[in-house]
Amino acid sequence: MKNNAAVVRLTLFKKLFFTLILTVYIPLLLVGYLTYAKSSEQIEKMTAAFLSDNLEYNKTRIEESFRRVESQSVAVYSSSKLQTLLENVRQGNMIEFEYINSIATLHHELGSPYYLSVYPIAAAPYLEYNSLRANSPVKSTDWFKHALEMEGNGFWIHEHSNSFMGPASSFYYIRPIRALQLPRQFENIGVMTFRVPAKEIQEQLLLLDRYPNHRITIYDSQNEDMLTASAGAEMEGSWLKEEPAARNQAFRVVEKNGRELYVASLSIGSYGWKLVSTIPVSDVNGPIQHLKQFTWYIILISLVLISILLAAVSNSFTAPVQVVVGHMKKLDLGILERCTGYSSRKDEIGQLAFGYNRMIQSMSDLLETTRTTEQEKRRLEIQMLMHQINPHFLYNTLSSITWKAELAGESSIAEMTALLADLLRFSLNEGEELTTVEREIEHVKCYLKIELLRSNSGFQIMYNIHPRVWNNPYMKLTLQPIVENCVKHGMKKLPPGTGKIMISMYEERNELVCVVEDNGPGCTEAELDELNRLHWDPKAEKGGRIGLLNVSRRLKAHFGPDGSLSFERSGSAGLRVIVRQPLFPPAT
Repeated sequence: MKNNAAVVRLTLFKKLFFTLILTVYIPLLLVGYLTYAKSSEQIEKMTAAFLSDNLEYNKTRIEESFRRVESQSVAVYSSSKLQTLLENVRQGNMIEFEYINSIATLHHELGSPYYLSVYPIAAAPYLEYNSLRANSPVKSTDWFKHALEMEGNGFWIHEHSNSFMGPASSFYYIRPIRALQLPRQFENIGVMTFRVPAKEIQEQLLLLDRYPNHRITIYDSQNEDMLTASAGAEMEGSWLKEEPAARNQAFRVVEKNGRELYVASLSIGSYGWKLVSTIPVSDVNGPIQHLKQFTWYIILISLVLISILLAAVSNSFTAPVQVVVGHMKKLDLGILERCTGYSSRKDEIGQLAFGYNRMIQSMSDLLETTRTTEQEKRRLEIQMLMHQINPHFLYNTLSSITWKAELAGESSIAEMTALLADLLRFSLNEGEELTTVEREIEHVKCYLKIELLRSNSGFQIMYNIHPRVWNNPYMKLTLQPIVENCVKHGMKKLPPGTGKIMISMYEERNELVCVVEDNGPGCTEAELDELNRLHWDPKAEKGGRIGLLNVSRRLKAHFGPDGSLSFERSGSAGLRVIVRQPLFPPAT
């Protein structure tokens, strides 16, 4: 509660200032953090893609180098001279020195670009010749035996060695040589070895120039470093033994000696060798870190400037508001005083002051209008009470005339006066807008009886009212003006006794439809269009049609688009008037 009270006591300036600070600071810091995190994530994905693509490319180049050696072994294997030479040694037809010279000559004839040695099946005496041993494994002692067990297939091994030129590293491809001629076909008659210096394989590796410490290493199945290509500082080659996860994942981040490394790996061949590419994370994210620091400096400076600017903006809003608040306090005391200090400004504050001044002016005008309205209201109330007396006085007077006419034996006058009294009573109807179909028809009958009594021209009236609609609600005084129009413009223009008026009412979907038609002279097309405009064109008012226009406007006011009044020809002559209104259930 104390915290809420403290917040309430803050001034508008402080509330606005702190709100703007939070609105600007939090999104800015959040965007900066998310941007850095997202950029680091994207950089890691891009690095993974770069390393993976680079590894795939280097793997292809290495395996292509190995395939060229293996293809060369096929050419050596299928050499008929070599087959004959090894068969002669096996049969004892050639001494050791002669074989050594013959092999050297044959190697020159084969034109092999690789270091090649070929041993007969009885290899023990020849293993001591340096010209052959120079191209064969030194540390491994069972390679010859293993080759004879390979059933004609070759295999690769790798060795580190020391020579008078320093440490060296070589790859060896070893393959048995089998007889190609009968009767000893497919029997082992010798073993060939190809030595490929690691430097040649190393030259096939393509480093990423954009990363100065990019390193590519080939590890054997024991995770020993076989070959390394690096443009930067060397790193201990046995680190992969200490990272089981690094041996099982295609891409990962490994920490070694306080350094984080991006590591990607691929398998080579079927010997358990692995091609591993590493890039220090600092090489990739180094520029980002510098940019991050620089960005934070810019953000801090920007926040200070933004704070000053927000304070000025907040004050420019709150100071005028405080002035307006002062005027509103005066207004609460009943003092209508205009705010003149800021109304000339073009911004929102000026609009606020202008709006306040307009409110003061409107209130002053409203007070004056209210005083005038109250006076007019009292006058109208008195006048309305006086007018309420007139209809009832007239109705009572007509009843008295009817009584006196009956006493005088003037039945026609009494009947006409009684009908007129009924018309007046129906029009009063306690101020209700709706009546029933039955009462509306009775009202029309009263009117028509008066017309027949007051005129010499007779005409026929026919009613076709569906029994189901007698008790349905219907808008009062709808039919009488329409029927009056038929009498005035139709029946009075026909010879006596020939006029006919038909009034029909029925349900049609959700509408109550009334059709009033006569056999009068009708009207022209232009007059028919003008009549139909009464309902849709508010400017279509014409003299002599006030009753129809009144019906049309009342239909629209009461039912909206669901109420309509339309006119059309009735046969070859005459006029048909169609009134539509919504169908309401009978009142219970």
